[in-house]
Amino acid sequence: MLQKFNWFSLRWGALVIAGSLLVDIEFLILNIGFCFFHISLGFKAIIKDYIHIEKIHLIFLTSVKICYLELIRHSIELFI
Repeated sequence: MLQKFNWFSLRWGALVIAGSLLVDIEFLILNIGFCFFHISLGFKAIIKDYIHIEKIHLIFLTSVKICYLELIRHSIELFI
């Protein structure tokens, strides 16, 4: 069930990102949020598929979450 949600949310996020760029530039903040969400899901899928050792798997997932939070923090600082 989780894999179906990741597949759907990844595709839906990409569709919203592309659509919001075409519709109006005011959706820039929403668009950046969906970009980060899309990137995070993509990295999690890659790590799940290619990393089979559990400890390394957890280390990579934790580092992806930390990088994700840092990207959000820097993008907020950019707008302030």
